[in-house]
Amino acid sequence: MYKYELRIDSDGNEYLFCDSILNDNQIDEITVGKIREKYSINAEFKMNRLAKTTTEWKEYNQYMEDCREAGKISKVQAKLDTEKWSKHQRKSNEDEKNYTKRLKKAELIKSENNR
Repeated sequence: MYKYELRIDSDGNEYLFCDSILNDNQIDEITVGKIREKYSINAEFKMNRLAKTTTEWKEYNQYMEDCREAGKISKVQAKLDTEKWSKHQRKSNEDEKNYTKRLKKAELIKSENNR
């Protein structure tokens, strides 16, 4: 599913920007990727063997909790976006101009001038 917003190009013309709404599995993959940027699986095994009172473990645990919280927030936002956009996807025979008009009428997007 997609969500849309109006943007202005360098010539001052409006255009419709399309972005995917991620599902829970995609968000989970991003969250794990963020964790892997800092901790490999082997590093996680090491952390889980450390005493929970060590500074190293506390830093690891805080990073993990921060990543998990960011994932939870992303899932909530994705659910809200899905609810908002589910009934307003572009029709197969609809050009961008007419679709933009329909979205403006439904008040799902606003011109830069009206923000």
